[in-house]
Amino acid sequence: MSKYNAKNNNYAVSEVVGGLLLVVIALISFSVIYTYFFYPLEPDYNTSVKIEGTVNSYGYVLLEHAGGNPLESYKFVIRYPNGTFIGSKKYIDDYWKIGEYRYPLLGITNIRLINASVSLKISVYSINKYGNEQLIFIWEPCGKVKPPELVIDDPMLISSLRFNTPDEDLICFTYKVTPPLYPFNWDINMDFKVDSEDTNLLTLHYGETGDPGWIREDINKDGIVNNLDENILTSHLNETYGWYDWDINMDWKINQNDSDLLTLHYGETGDPGWIREDINKDGIVNNLDSGILYSHLGESYITYIFNWTINHESIFNLLLPFDTMPFNTEYDTIARDYSGKENNGTITEAVWIGCGAVGGAYLFDGENDYISIPYCFDDDYIDEITVETWIKTIDDNLIIASYDIDEYWELGIRNGVIHWTTTANAVTNSVTGDIIVNDNNWHHIVVSYVSNTGNSSIYIDGVEDKNENCHNPGEELGSGNSPNGFIGTGSVGYIPGDWIQLTYDDFEDGFGNYTDGGRDCILYTDGTYAHQGSNAANIQDNSGIESSFYHTNAIDVDTEDYTSITVDFWFRARDMESNEDFWVRYFDGTDWITVADYDCGDEFQNDQFYHKIVWINETDYTFPSNMRIRFQCDASSDEDDIYIDQVYINASKGNNYLSNYSGIIDEFHIYNKKLTDEQVFQNYLLTRDGFVTISVIVSDETFLGQIWRCIVTPNNGLLDGTAVESNSLQIIGYGGG
Repeated sequence: MSKYNAKNNNYAVSEVVGGLLLVVIALISFSVIYTYFFYPLEPDYNTSVKIEGTVNSYGYVLLEHAGGNPLESYKFVIRYPNGTFIGSKKYIDDYWKIGEYRYPLLGITNIRLINASVSLKISVYSINKYGNEQLIFIWEPCGKVKPPELVIDDPMLISSLRFNTPDEDLICFTYKVTPPLYPFNWDINMDFKVDSEDTNLLTLHYGETGDPGWIREDINKDGIVNNLDENILTSHLNETYGWYDWDINMDWKINQNDSDLLTLHYGETGDPGWIREDINKDGIVNNLDSGILYSHLGESYITYIFNWTINHESIFNLLLPFDTMPFNTEYDTIARDYSGKENNGTITEAVWIGCGAVGGAYLFDGENDYISIPYCFDDDYIDEITVETWIKTIDDNLIIASYDIDEYWELGIRNGVIHWTTTANAVTNSVTGDIIVNDNNWHHIVVSYVSNTGNSSIYIDGVEDKNENCHNPGEELGSGNSPNGFIGTGSVGYIPGDWIQLTYDDFEDGFGNYTDGGRDCILYTDGTYAHQGSNAANIQDNSGIESSFYHTNAIDVDTEDYTSITVDFWFRARDMESNEDFWVRYFDGTDWITVADYDCGDEFQNDQFYHKIVWINETDYTFPSNMRIRFQCDASSDEDDIYIDQVYINASKGNNYLSNYSGIIDEFHIYNKKLTDEQVFQNYLLTRDGFVTISVIVSDETFLGQIWRCIVTPNNGLLDGTAVESNSLQIIGYGGG
């Protein structure tokens, strides 16, 4: 029984195996038949498209889709004419259609075909959906032979009404100037990588090849990778090259508010570092690759530097536009003076940036950054002066520029407003503006002094902010020592904080806080010699205490830790003779000390009102618990009168520190004349939006007999173009008709 069953099972297995073999044979046969007789034909990859190539006047290669099918995906391959491979780049799902242009070299090489000796072999391949490539275009362009550029028109100087009278504006029109080299014709990528062989090097990569573009090797040969964040390179080039004093990140981002701007981010906060806004305000984001910023600075980012002259002498003592990168000049620490007087500045630590108010500018860190400038004035004393600049800062108390505050002048910011200090005849006085300028916006700052009137002026963004008398008419600025000056530093130290009024008297109700010293001190009530109201304190002759008035009650200036006291008053003299004087005296708890001595003929003239501020600082005097102020006449005994009015005694604690400049300074100019209100406003209008192609001298600046001319220098941030002189115009009388 068992044996019989075994035979039947063997037969069943054999039948199953045989059936499976038949199925396999059938499948193979069907596959062979289908493959050879029924499978669809290979699709036709041939693409019908017409491409035309051109080389523009800047040496860039352009390819135009001139007809046929759109290209959804394609590839550019660039070789030298001998076949040496340079690079390639694919564009997937880009959809290149008729009438559109592409830059085949973009992201592959920065070679420009600038003349007939430069040639390339350019191939274009179409790519179908299966990834198969087909050669559809091949071309060997070479550069154009460009004739030397001819200047058809020099800068043209015209008068606004076509008659050279003193009632017309002078306008200098530039022509289109192409500097000899374009420094910025390259593509900059947002992907900086630490060099694979040396972590101390940062290499700029873009495209597929990693070609660093114009930076042929490394952007930073002395950088150290930040030990806290490997994505940050800390640069020490400041020590050796002088312009990279910041951390640069490998993460550049398209500005979220404006796709045409590239913003540098680093660290965790995205703080853009020294580039406070955008690295390039004239860049165009590549329409093929959002990771590439294509810069047109070489073609369009040109500034013009205008040096106006009268009778062949520049109106500038100092013309520092700051347009040129210092490390690309022969002397990399020099800020060039374009006045023709060679008063070049010497850069110490200040960082050049390309995004100033007009072209380039300098960034100051508030610590040890400054630019030293030589004594640039024609004489030892200054008759008239205008200082003009653009600033951008957020700090409260800064020095913008100085020629020794105790000898000549200093321009700064106090509590967020402009503070203009001048020294004449050993007297230092200041005028303080009202308009806030530390709001992190660009502001056009102009200050001036005229010795004929003794007045100082402040202008903010083209409008007069303050005009005050600071010195006697005829007093010129300076001590005769002709010191060097500085941009970004000066007399650093503590300055007054909030002022507290200790006493104020206008004498309308008597002597108030003061005591009449005696027979040669009276209360004047007739109005003429009072600065306001009807009354003033009248001291005369030289009878000692009897020719004075002084605080009745002592004032404690010790307990409150005051650091500065000011005596602020108005006065007018009558019948004072030459060299007769009066004093402001200060009681320091032990002695009466003369803190101001005003001499007739030197510090004042008769029958004029004067405003004076006397500073008493704790660094120079003892501040006691029983301070007093005394005004005392020291003339002769023939009714020589001084009338004192509106006397403020103020005190302050030194809770603010006047520091070196922190922020950006651009377009620093010193004129050898006072600019008129109209000229200041015109300068502001011309430069407030950045680059200008004309310069205007308003009619109030011109006088009969003068010969005006303008020298124009184009600049592209790296190099100057050729300076060209305009025609000359002589200002003559015009009788009309």
